[in-house]
Amino acid sequence: VTGAYDMSLVVGIILPLAVLILTFDVAAADRENGRWALIQTHCSSTPGLIAARCLVAVVAVTVVINLLLVTSAVAFPIGDVSLAAAAEFAPLGLWVLVYLMFWGSVAFCVASFKLSSAGSGLTLLLCWGTLVLFVPSLVEERLNESSAFPDASELVAMETRIREQVEQQMDSVWADYLQQHPDLKLDDDNPQQEFLLRDIAKEHAARSQIDNELQVHFDQYLNREARVDQSQLLTPTLAWRTVADQYSGTSLRHYIDFAQATATFHDKYVRSFEPMTVAGRELSLADIQSLPKFDGKHIASRRYSYPLSFAGASLICWISVFSFIGWLRLRRSDVATSRGQVSRSS
Repeated sequence: VTGAYDMSLVVGIILPLAVLILTFDVAAADRENGRWALIQTHCSSTPGLIAARCLVAVVAVTVVINLLLVTSAVAFPIGDVSLAAAAEFAPLGLWVLVYLMFWGSVAFCVASFKLSSAGSGLTLLLCWGTLVLFVPSLVEERLNESSAFPDASELVAMETRIREQVEQQMDSVWADYLQQHPDLKLDDDNPQQEFLLRDIAKEHAARSQIDNELQVHFDQYLNREARVDQSQLLTPTLAWRTVADQYSGTSLRHYIDFAQATATFHDKYVRSFEPMTVAGRELSLADIQSLPKFDGKHIASRRYSYPLSFAGASLICWISVFSFIGWLRLRRSDVATSRGQVSRSS
């Protein structure tokens, strides 16, 4: 699964450059070579012509990158191309197309200005540097300043501290456990039973407090994810990062789900031994076969509609804004050209 999304960084940063390289002179080259007036005369729709040129470049780059994704994720690992496995990449391929369509709309908008090839290239490079490098870095810096997450050593220290506190309060913990299990009958002739049950009570109390502490951090992670979702409207690159994280199962939401599922499994696994411990019997084959099993594959395959909706809204808004500006300018240019031709004819 990891290998399938190693190219997400390439899609987010490198592919926009490929699109811009193919589209920076879709109109500037004709202007510099003196063909622009002829094109405007014989072309029924100048915006349609430039949009078609940009779309061809976007589709070509999208097809190439999707073929590379399917090849690296399906063909190489299993030695063959499975249509069913390749079809799983179709939604991600559509997101790649939409993301690159934004960069095509940027090229379309810049082409509406009467710039030279060098001027168009520099303008597009400035857009790329701002939207791909500067804005995401600034947003990430602000988010990191406002969200200080604990590292592994701090979490280990927190768990150690809680377990020491529970150990110091063991008498009250044991009394609470006996109160929660009124049907429990201790065998005075079996002191090992009480010893094991006290360990179970201590583990339950510690895990309960640890889970409460972790939930505070989980809420902090979710608040950060909410701010990330909202910041997608600032740049399409953040929207693509969100999409990549959702389809690869590497977002903070997936991390929280995995941590919570792990804690739930741990609790179920420990509790499955309690009846046997209380009864004082050995494990049987049936007991071993009935032990809970952990399966985290379904967690990575989850798709959260909320961040994906924000990503889609961000990309649609950016595409619409740049496309409308470019279309409006080109239409005005067509109208001015038509008026000039009528004037010269008169």
